[in-house]
Amino acid sequence: GVDNRGDLTEKARSDVNILAVVNPETKQVALINTPRDYYVDLAGTDSKDKLTHAGLYGVETSMATLGNLYGVDVDHYIRINFAGFISIIDAIGGVDVYSEQTFTTKVMQIPDKNGNLYDDYFSFTEGMNYNVDGQAALAFCRERYSFSDGDNQRGRNQMAMIKAIFNKATSPAILSTYGEVLDAVADTMITNMPYEDISSLVKMQLSDMSGWNITSYSVTGYGGTEECYSMPGQALWVMWPDYDTVNVAKDLIAQVMAGQTPVIPED
Repeated sequence: GVDNRGDLTEKARSDVNILAVVNPETKQVALINTPRDYYVDLAGTDSKDKLTHAGLYGVETSMATLGNLYGVDVDHYIRINFAGFISIIDAIGGVDVYSEQTFTTKVMQIPDKNGNLYDDYFSFTEGMNYNVDGQAALAFCRERYSFSDGDNQRGRNQMAMIKAIFNKATSPAILSTYGEVLDAVADTMITNMPYEDISSLVKMQLSDMSGWNITSYSVTGYGGTEECYSMPGQALWVMWPDYDTVNVAKDLIAQVMAGQTPVIPED
């Protein structure tokens, strides 16, 4: 997820970095969230930088940087901005999303159908929130100030939203018209996943309609300041990785790739 509101440009900060590990044969999925301020080895350099800055050098750099962190090759990407995210949610008719907490968030400068800007408030309750539309879904994914855990909770909310999209997108009503949905969002996202592969997955799902198991996990770290490759000579706020959590993520990835049901170890 990139931070620009206009055109889906090739190079922009990658503020949302979620690695989706999918095993279509066993219907296992692991979603790994990496905070945008994670201080990592920047692919293509001998230096470290914030993960979000990898997007400034193109999506391939973001893919390679995440792949190096977790010891995997990242095959495909979906790149989307705010407007594209809203379009996807509305194209599938909204989603039902689970919230871990009750909160209200203000979203500023929302354009109406005439292009006029206004402010709005969106409220979510702990538990399942039904029929969440695109604007509300974006608000759910962007909020962090309402939470004591800040960015970490935002990351968990973003993965909850991906799970909600996945559940809606794999429903018979959406699968049977997936071509129309893809056409509706074609200009709002970029992916290198071939259309033939998407079609094959849809047909597989329609043939058996079996459920998927989705496991979500967020790596964590510790705050501090460091010099970054993208802004030399300046001390920027970063998150030093907690490599114990990175190793847990690596294990979850390996389990899914091996066809196992991923198990998050207890604290």
